[in-house]
Amino acid sequence: MKTKITITLVTIFFLTFNGYSQLDTLYSVFEFESPSENDWGITYDGTDLWISDVDIGTVYKTSTTGIVLDSITIQGAMTKGIEVVNDTLWVLNSNIIGDTIINDLSYPLFSLYQIDDLSGLIHDSIIIVSPYTNLQSGDLWGLCYNSSKFYISFDGGYGPCLIEIDIINNTQKHLCCTHLSGLTSIEDSIWAIHYGKTIATTDKHETFFEYKINIYASDLVYDGSSFWVVNMNSNKIHQLEPVVVSLNEAIQTSSITKIYPNPASDYLQIKMDPIYVNNIELYDMQGYKKKTTILNKKTSEFQLDVSDVKNGIYILKINTEIRLFEEKIIINNNR
Repeated sequence: MKTKITITLVTIFFLTFNGYSQLDTLYSVFEFESPSENDWGITYDGTDLWISDVDIGTVYKTSTTGIVLDSITIQGAMTKGIEVVNDTLWVLNSNIIGDTIINDLSYPLFSLYQIDDLSGLIHDSIIIVSPYTNLQSGDLWGLCYNSSKFYISFDGGYGPCLIEIDIINNTQKHLCCTHLSGLTSIEDSIWAIHYGKTIATTDKHETFFEYKINIYASDLVYDGSSFWVVNMNSNKIHQLEPVVVSLNEAIQTSSITKIYPNPASDYLQIKMDPIYVNNIELYDMQGYKKKTTILNKKTSEFQLDVSDVKNGIYILKINTEIRLFEEKIIINNNR
């Protein structure tokens, strides 16, 4: 059965790389030869890795030590992005399969396949309408799944962008996010290979976290402690050094010792273990940024002037070199 996704021409800025928090460089701690000679995509099913070959339409299942356990070939497909959702393999076919006319213009059609792991047959498919008229075979790149939605990166001419496919409401949206290739989902965040040399994400408030990597990669996946990336230049799969990427875990393991007074009137006093602080941001409960203070220095104690902030409940975010700290505060200026 094929499900045609209707195109909704809406642009949403989802991953905006403004005011980033540079973390560190992640190095490879383990590698093995890829079973594919033209590898591109990678995903993880909780036990094993899956690696796609873009030229022959094959997806390989391997152990995390590099032993090939199985392979599936999808005839006529250019397999790039891959994702395991609820124990089911989804494969992004970057070959054009047809076209559709919208407002007298012809838009290429691509496809997303749900694969039967045992036979390799296509169990179901979703038709993807190209956001642009000039996309060609090979221009769809990465794939991930988050909250009943698929996200697909593509080459938008000035740089890869995102397509959001809502499989519940049967809609497709164009999300503008430049220079992304591979995608993966961790909790409520989308992580991506950015410019082939960094791994980046967003907290959806214009702040993003970035790790440099010492190899060129096209796709990534997280196994709960480490990123795995595909180095398509050398046909090797790399496990990077362990790193904490959970925003919730970062908040729970906060080393801030005291934020006072709370409620606050004129200022907030913040004490914490000595750490390099990039900036401090204050958001209202609707997610709008109300205040930003740039520090860019190592410190253990500082004040935030809130005398000009309206009374209410806010979220204080402190972006440091290693993690995000977050605290709910109350402003109660006696005016």
